[in-house]
Amino acid sequence: MSFVPHPQMFNRVSLEMSLKPFCDATPEKRRAVCREMFLQWLPICRHASEVDIMLWTADGSEILDYRGDLDAELEWARYIGGANRLDMFKNEERSHDPDDNDLQGIGGHGSSVDPEHLGLHSRSYLYRENPPVLTYRWLRDLTTDLKTIGRETLGVPIRVGDTFDPGPEFAKSPFKYERHREICTGGILFGNTFISCDAVLNADDVSYAAFPEGIPAGTSIGTFVGRQLKKLNDDMGFDYVWLSNGFGFGRNTWSYDGVLFDGRKFMPEEAAMCRERILQFWHDFRGEIGEMPVRTRGTNLTTGIDLASEGLPLAEIYKLEGNLLEPPVNSPWAALDGDFGLELAGWMSHIAELPGDDFPFRFYTHDPWWMNSPWLDRYQRRPHDIYLPLSVGRMRADGSIQTPMTLSILSVDDSRGGMPQQVPVDVASHIFRSRENPPDQAGPVLWVYPFREYHEMTFGDDPQLKRVYFGDWYVRGAINQGLPVNTVVSTDNLLKMAVEKPATVSKSIWLTPVPAAGSTLHAALLQHVARGGKALIYGPIDEDDTTLLELLSLAPAPAPGIGEFDLASSWELPAGPQRLLHGDLFSAGPLTLAPVARDDVAHRATATRDGVTYALAAAVAAPAWQGGQLIWLRGGVSTDESRLGRQLPPSVPTRFFPAEALAVHALAELGVTLLHNIAVSGTKPPLHTISRARNGWYFSGYNPQGVSQIRLRLPYGAPLLNGQRATINQQGELSWANPPAWWHAECRLFAAKSDPATIVCDELPSISSNVERRIVLQGLNESVIRFFPVTGTEERVRILRDPAFPYLIGDFLTPRRIETDDGLMLEVGPLSGSVIFFW
Repeated sequence: MSFVPHPQMFNRVSLEMSLKPFCDATPEKRRAVCREMFLQWLPICRHASEVDIMLWTADGSEILDYRGDLDAELEWARYIGGANRLDMFKNEERSHDPDDNDLQGIGGHGSSVDPEHLGLHSRSYLYRENPPVLTYRWLRDLTTDLKTIGRETLGVPIRVGDTFDPGPEFAKSPFKYERHREICTGGILFGNTFISCDAVLNADDVSYAAFPEGIPAGTSIGTFVGRQLKKLNDDMGFDYVWLSNGFGFGRNTWSYDGVLFDGRKFMPEEAAMCRERILQFWHDFRGEIGEMPVRTRGTNLTTGIDLASEGLPLAEIYKLEGNLLEPPVNSPWAALDGDFGLELAGWMSHIAELPGDDFPFRFYTHDPWWMNSPWLDRYQRRPHDIYLPLSVGRMRADGSIQTPMTLSILSVDDSRGGMPQQVPVDVASHIFRSRENPPDQAGPVLWVYPFREYHEMTFGDDPQLKRVYFGDWYVRGAINQGLPVNTVVSTDNLLKMAVEKPATVSKSIWLTPVPAAGSTLHAALLQHVARGGKALIYGPIDEDDTTLLELLSLAPAPAPGIGEFDLASSWELPAGPQRLLHGDLFSAGPLTLAPVARDDVAHRATATRDGVTYALAAAVAAPAWQGGQLIWLRGGVSTDESRLGRQLPPSVPTRFFPAEALAVHALAELGVTLLHNIAVSGTKPPLHTISRARNGWYFSGYNPQGVSQIRLRLPYGAPLLNGQRATINQQGELSWANPPAWWHAECRLFAAKSDPATIVCDELPSISSNVERRIVLQGLNESVIRFFPVTGTEERVRILRDPAFPYLIGDFLTPRRIETDDGLMLEVGPLSGSVIFFW
């Protein structure tokens, strides 16, 4: 009853599909497939004002090799597994990981684990016997059919786009791997098999559609792809292009290293060159395609990581492209590697600032190439990767919260060309539910993202690549340890709001890297806590920042510290290893600060080695701050830098405490408790987001390895989640035993004070013509209950103690009305027994 369908739940829905469902190429069967697809996704598409179909025709080879002949056979993605046999490149010199003997990631041929070359990473297979022969004319007719049938079925404009992928996965590509191997200098993770966006072509006398006299030597890849794409789009009727797998965003867009960071050292002197080459691609590309909209996958990483490793000038690309560019989507890789912290941190880092007016959310239902359907197998129909990212919001310059208004589905078909009906039914139901109450204000934690500053720290006169690189890796790790980060604001937008609308940012805990001494953010941070706000800052503090060093009672340590340390903390850390591993490359340098004992500062965590004690966490709350609190965490990235290879290896969880987990304990001291009882060292903790909508809280989470207990408390008390049984412990926390694998729950009720109790919170039927909702609490034990009414219903709320059906007479309570920073709160109690709230 809380959801009224909105005619524009998403402004635009994009359905991605390969050509595999068109196993019969006749016009009749082609149109039947189109009609079936639109009908399957009708429940979502009917709310959009525009529906797009993004065709995974091939891998961009249909663009590169287009000769202008509509009756020429079309190379298309009719394979399962890596389409291109790349063993021919295995003997080429590789710039990374010389001990690696397997291109296992994509397209490699053979390995010690696949001696018969049967795996999908060793060879490709046709997706069915005798796949149809398709032509460019057929593709043009498909585009026409999609637009016609889609308009007839949905009644909204249909736009069709093509995709360009720089890698070797999806279709045979003689252009890339025979005639123009010189352009494949990117993707060192997979043996330099990706087209680099700064590549330059050798001369070629083949007559292409846009280059009938051949390719002149020295033609940039941006010029060539752009001109060919414009010709193909005009001939096929395409409306936009999707740049896949990081194309346009650097050379090594799948790897944690790159041109500026080789895995061993940072090279800031290369930043200007990288910036110039990437921007030149966009200049050349846009110069050819004109006003064509461009949509992007971006990288699997974050803005800060891309800046420090690849010199990616994202801010300048955004400015250059403007409304013609759609910012990168959330990465689908979390479905494959379980790194949801990287998905969320990466997405938020890309949307802290925007090139246009919207940003997209993408959900991974099927993989058309690699024999998996994530909704059915990887997710096992668990919708956490819907609810977690759709709780994300970005703060605009006016203080309002913006959520994605574009939904993209990858993809409507599976690797065999099937379109199983249960997938759109399942997925649509959860997407609808997630959009019932999209965030409309900042959550409890507000990530203050230094979008502009990170660019200055990369390309400025005093480059600090280690700090840029560290910051995003650290927040990624903290999210994976359970830190509920789902609202992001750029520093510039925060500073504007701190002056013009301070209430919009003062109620949240600021999560930010240590700001530069003397900066505007540094001053705003200190003013925020002095006025009663709370902040959690992370990273090194410079020696010239005497204000923070004095405030936190820190001093230079006798010597810098790198390696293994004994960990000590006054926080209640979980059972397990109390050793810390701190590296230099990923953690912004060594430990350098020591705690200086002082009564008004609590040094909550320290690391000791060879008789030297280093500060890891310091908390201060000055009496004059009106309840304000500041906690500093030195922070570290839990990775073993001695084992760096193609992937980022974690530190051994059975030996070392994850440094990022201290952030969760710091947050508890700041009033937001999300602690986990982990019985076995190395168990992945649950992920959490807490979003705000219509004066309520919405808890979403994922419990990947079945953690048996979660302890929850917010500043207003123990949250009583709708539809859940809440055990209130001696500390006044919700002690949630055996939480499920995933959850998405509304919370409007808190037990502010209570003797130990088990409280059941349930929704009841209205059974009244003038009542919209009823929520009942049972099992109260001298409990003080706080209720946050739905916005717009404040004057209609009635509260009945020990209710009896039909709830018309009885002990109606008059609540205490309290205006909080988070909205109107109604308080009753202490009460025992049961109580019902209705409106």
